[in-house]
Amino acid sequence: MYVLVAVISKSEMAGPVVKRLKELGIKGATILDSMGSGRFVERENTRLLIGGLRHLDGGDITHNKTVFCIVESREQTLKAADEIERLLGGDMTVPGTGIVFSLPVDMVRGGELGRYMKERERNNQI
Repeated sequence: MYVLVAVISKSEMAGPVVKRLKELGIKGATILDSMGSGRFVERENTRLLIGGLRHLDGGDITHNKTVFCIVESREQTLKAADEIERLLGGDMTVPGTGIVFSLPVDMVRGGELGRYMKERERNNQI
């Protein structure tokens, strides 16, 4: 199993990404608001210079969405990453697109995938 993480710079693309992950058979995902460190430092410096006027440019509005999900197989993880890249314009090396990466997972409890796996184990024991 793997955790697949996608930081999406254009927050409006989070919906299409999650929809496509579901179509690929991925059992669930979590979406978080996020901000890259470069943008964070820029905003903090602006806050120090402008202070109370910060709210005029949107204040603390985040600009990214981070989607993460647990994926059962390496093949499914690579397919999902390819589809995310395709949806985000086809080239993740373009600045301002985002980043996709995965990490191995050795245990899952709860969540949609955890319940699915528990049910599958139960059915195999019958």
